[in-house]
Amino acid sequence: MTILTSIILIGAIIAVALFIAYNVQKGTKTLKEFKTDFDNNEQAQELVQLSKELYNKDLRPITAKKAPKKDKITEQVESMKKVVEAHDTLVEEIAKISPDTTTVNVEVVLEQLKEQVSTTDIAAVKPKKKRKYYPKAPKGKA
Repeated sequence: MTILTSIILIGAIIAVALFIAYNVQKGTKTLKEFKTDFDNNEQAQELVQLSKELYNKDLRPITAKKAPKKDKITEQVESMKKVVEAHDTLVEEIAKISPDTTTVNVEVVLEQLKEQVSTTDIAAVKPKKKRKYYPKAPKGKA
């Protein structure tokens, strides 16, 4: 395709699109007619005025932000004090425990574990048998 034929093709497509658009819009009103109909409609104008009043932030009633009640604040502070006191008493109790009571004799524990292992039935636990692998015989020989 040459440049001239492609320009002609584009022009023809635009002309067809304009013709179709004209025929589709032939019976409809213009934008000016719609605007005059809207301006003459009383119900629509009332709705417009109402929406402007609702949207206008200057005409809205001003409400002050509520400050938190003092009772709630004091309750929160008291609950925080209780938590801190409970934590402090727990820390003090942990500090009172002597380190001698926390030591464990490892040899005694190992002996107890050995006794438990010897008393269990080891023979009951058997490993799975391994499957034997038999290679397939070649198909040609049989």
